[in-house]
Amino acid sequence: MEKWKIFLFINLWSLSYGLSSFAPCKYNDSDCIVNIFNSIISLFGDEDTEFQALDPLLIENATLSTKYTPTVHFKLLLLNTKLHGLQTLRAIRATPIQEDFIGQENEIVLTTPQVTLHGPYKMKGKFHLIPLSSSGMCNITLYNVELTVKYTLDKVTLNGETYVKTSDTMVDIKPESMWTELDNIFNTNKEIDEAIHQYINENWRDVFKDMKPSVTKTFSKIAEDVFNSISTKVPLKFLLKEE
Repeated sequence: MEKWKIFLFINLWSLSYGLSSFAPCKYNDSDCIVNIFNSIISLFGDEDTEFQALDPLLIENATLSTKYTPTVHFKLLLLNTKLHGLQTLRAIRATPIQEDFIGQENEIVLTTPQVTLHGPYKMKGKFHLIPLSSSGMCNITLYNVELTVKYTLDKVTLNGETYVKTSDTMVDIKPESMWTELDNIFNTNKEIDEAIHQYINENWRDVFKDMKPSVTKTFSKIAEDVFNSISTKVPLKFLLKEE
C-alpha cells in the first residue's frame, strides 16, 4: 500500500472566525458553493489570519509511472516533494449540494494557471534500449490546468457538532501544456539526457496520457486530504444552511 502524508496546518478557531463573516450556502445553490470555496482558499496565506499558506504543500511521497512503450517508460518516485499551485485554485462551477447529500456524488471544477511538483526523485525505466536508473531533483510543471473533482459527502458528529467528511474523491486533470526537468538522468552522457528531455517535453501529451492513471491517483488523494482537513474541522453550520 502506498504511504501518504501531506502536511497542512489549520487553526480551527481562526478558520471558523474567518468563515463567520460569510453566510453558509443554502442547499441547491451551486453559485454559493463556488463562492464559499473561493472564500476559504483566499483565507490561507492572508497575513490578517493565522492560516498557513497552501503553497507549498509538502507531500511525503508519491509515484508517477508511464505504461510500457518501446520508446520510453519509467517509474518516478517523488520524495518529500513540494506542490505549488493550490493557493491559486479558483472554483468556476459546481453541482448544487442536496439537503439529503449523504452518499450522493457532487462535482466542482477548479482552475489554476500552474501546478508544480518540485523535489527529490528516484527513477527506473528505459529509453529505447538504454536502462535508466537515476536520482536527483525534479520539476514537473503543468500549465493552465482544469481539475474536475468528483466527491461524496457524509455527516460525522464530534463533541455535539455536525461536520462533513469527503470520500470517493476522483480528480480529472486537463493541462494545456507540461514541462519536465530531471537532474542526472544519465550522468555519463549529457546528450542522452538532452534527448530524453526533448522526447518527454515534445511528446508531453502522450507522456501525460500514459502517466494519467498515477497522476489521477496522486491528485485525488491530495484533494481528499485537503478537503477533509477543512471540512472535518469546520462545523457544517458554517458551510451549509440546515433548514
